[in-house]
Amino acid sequence: MSWNNLSPKVIFEEEDGLWQAISLETPPSKLAQWLIKFSGGYIKDERQANYILVIFVVLAFALSGFWLLKESDSRSNNPGLEIFKNAPPVAVPANFKQ
Repeated sequence: MSWNNLSPKVIFEEEDGLWQAISLETPPSKLAQWLIKFSGGYIKDERQANYILVIFVVLAFALSGFWLLKESDSRSNNPGLEIFKNAPPVAVPANFKQ
């Protein structure tokens, strides 16, 4: 592997005889930009937008887990009997053992 082909992660510049590191920040995500734009001024920067997005994801997981547990709990009482509610009666063979 050639080290000459790699781009540096931190760029140093000399200013007044001192070395300073230049921060390479990533641009804000499109979703964060959208949230900032359409929040009506309530969300001021990317950090606040990211907090809102994390809170939204946590609430989405919590609600979906709650709904899944609620559905499985409600189906535990006689599951599947609603399907056979309107079924015609069937004769049971004489040698049928339960």
